[in-house]
Amino acid sequence: RFESAQDNAGSAYSEPSLRLKVAAAFLQNTVEQGFIAVLGNLALATVPGPEALAFLPAAMILFSLGRITFLRGYHRGAGGRAFGVATTAIPIICGYVWSLVDIGRNSL
Repeated sequence: RFESAQDNAGSAYSEPSLRLKVAAAFLQNTVEQGFIAVLGNLALATVPGPEALAFLPAAMILFSLGRITFLRGYHRGAGGRAFGVATTAIPIICGYVWSLVDIGRNSL
């Protein structure tokens, strides 16, 4: 923000530059994905057994890798972001499914 004359006045007084628009969009998307991931990981942490707990650090590594590749591919459009989206989403989905399967198994 300090290096761009367009951004110096602040977002209340002017439109942000393309650089800040991308950063803001990335940050918003990461917060949304992070919230979904935290809820899924908390649910997965309640699953008994060491396998579920071992999955959590791997899921966080994949989440981080997904976010990095999402940002790096952001300027190339949806195709450039696809790997990052998938790498972020797959462990989150697996965590939710694993938790739901465990709930279903224990409620029978």
